Amino acid sequence: MPRGFAFGEAEVRRLAIAVRLDPDDESALLDLSIVLADRGRYREALQHLDEGHRRFPDRAATSTTLARLLASSPDRSVRDGQRAFEVATMVYQREPSPAHGETVAIALAELGRCDEAVDWMRRAIEDADRAKDAFEGGRLRSEASKYAARPCRP
Repeated sequence: MPRGFAFGEAEVRRLAIAVRLDPDDESALLDLSIVLADRGRYREALQHLDEGHRRFPDRAATSTTLARLLASSPDRSVRDGQRAFEVATMVYQREPSPAHGETVAIALAELGRCDEAVDWMRRAIEDADRAKDAFEGGRLRSEASKYAARPCRP
């Protein structure tokens, strides 16, 4: 589902029904959570991600999306940096990748641990470079300056 595309309430209902009918469908869960977040319904998105993570804690996409929402939701009342860090670290330990390293950095920034966030971003960039993933390396480089600023909280 393309991000930034405006979905109506009918699309939200359709996705919610799909998730209810097949709670194992990670794609539908993620689509619903992203649509809800795009519409500013962060608490509802978090509830769906929490349920998906509770049911399937080993699903990296659900866990990463949950950690990122907990660490950087525009609705600060939804944020939980410590939980975001725990979830992000667990994902990174299972599947080390530049994007998962970035998620750890986002969580650390939410906790105000800016120097550690910078270190994790540096590691993510190095991992992307080692993998010869120029697109990901460039994307991470463009994000890295946010973590050098003080405060670095997203």
